[in-house]
Amino acid sequence: MKIKKYVCLLAALCCLLFCQLLFCAGGVAQSRVESGTFGGNSHSIYGVIRLPSGEKPQRNLMVRLIATGSTLADGGSAIIISSDANGSFVFRDLTAGTYRIAVDAGKEYEPTNETIYIKPSPSGGGTKYNVEIQLRGKKAASSRVVDASLIGIPQPALDLYGEALKAKQKSDVKKAIELLNSAISLHAEFMLAYNELGLIYMRANQPDEAEKAFQAALKLTSRFCPVLFNHGLLLTQRKQFDAAETELRRAVACDESSAPSHLYLGRVLVTLQKYDEAEKHLLRAVSLGGESLALAHRFLGALYLEQSKKEQGIKELETYLKLEPNAKDAQRLRDTIKQLRNQP
Repeated sequence: MKIKKYVCLLAALCCLLFCQLLFCAGGVAQSRVESGTFGGNSHSIYGVIRLPSGEKPQRNLMVRLIATGSTLADGGSAIIISSDANGSFVFRDLTAGTYRIAVDAGKEYEPTNETIYIKPSPSGGGTKYNVEIQLRGKKAASSRVVDASLIGIPQPALDLYGEALKAKQKSDVKKAIELLNSAISLHAEFMLAYNELGLIYMRANQPDEAEKAFQAALKLTSRFCPVLFNHGLLLTQRKQFDAAETELRRAVACDESSAPSHLYLGRVLVTLQKYDEAEKHLLRAVSLGGESLALAHRFLGALYLEQSKKEQGIKELETYLKLEPNAKDAQRLRDTIKQLRNQP
């Protein structure tokens, strides 16, 4: 059977993982994510911490996982790890139960907590939970928000924006959209609100509305890296690959350390058959690591198979499965690898 058949299979399956990066549009993982583990179980929590501006923290932050009851395998009540400089962290090998993630980012920000309930798995397999933690700036004595990117925005608009982020975290899409539009009505140049609207519409599979929101944000700034990346991701989702290439190149130029930008630029370049350059960006995503690491190996596998480099392609797919053993299509990929190995 021709290798092209398996490449098409891989390309179709890539869309299953598309949404994994949407929650980290502010950029993730400049280095390997530090993880906390409780041996013997298979659930995991992948998190990303974002500043009020949507940007990455640029420093390590303390993250605590606090169990409700006796849900930790070792009988303890909490584990403390450090995020990487881009705010990414992961807790692995968790039992089912209720957990609280607490982040203390310093005196400039309000203490932040997020509760996650891990459901028991009837099949005994593990589940990967994604969480986005949005920091909120403390009000100074002058009633202005400390975060520089929010200076100049009226406080009522900021309050609505903060409420919208809370609604978003609770998956109340309708309320989040209403609050963001209300914030924009109070401050028409509220770029961050347009960016959040774009993300919400993209997740809700409303690409036309997402495009309008991102275009509004881009008219206000061309230097806010997450907007460039988010728009490039939307164009990729819409299969507008030439436009996606242009926008993702801008995102990489804006923030060379953004693993997701390199990852999806590489993905688009594979589609456009610009293989040498695609490999360069995917390998860069691997070197930056974090949330993009596993997908980078998957895309490299597709790239090498497209180039008839079977052994390299198999090696990359096997690496992906080691990093994501519980991927939804893991068995299908294992079958693909087996068939490739049986080819003469």
